[in-house]
Amino acid sequence: MTLNRRLHLLTWGSLLILTGGMWLIPDNIASWGTWLVGVGIILVGVNFIRYLNQITIGKFTSMLGAMLLCLGIAYLMGAHPPLIPVIIVTLGASAIFSALASDRSGN
Repeated sequence: MTLNRRLHLLTWGSLLILTGGMWLIPDNIASWGTWLVGVGIILVGVNFIRYLNQITIGKFTSMLGAMLLCLGIAYLMGAHPPLIPVIIVTLGASAIFSALASDRSGN
């Protein structure tokens, strides 16, 4: 099994354990801001490991992870940003950025 495939499986396993664990923990112990931070760390972390091992990083998951990490930190600090609109705008910007970047590279 390749390193990239193992990272893919480890990422999904971590995300599922984190999500299931959050449903088991009462909200007064760990809020969903904690989940956002956790998912952000997992997504950014796996892409950092890919980068260190010279494996192509996922631009989409990197941007999504960074955005979720920022939203989670804001949520834990008491701000309650509108999650769904921010995620949708970020995903749209990511798609446009990817299309423009691939156009410049000739792909």
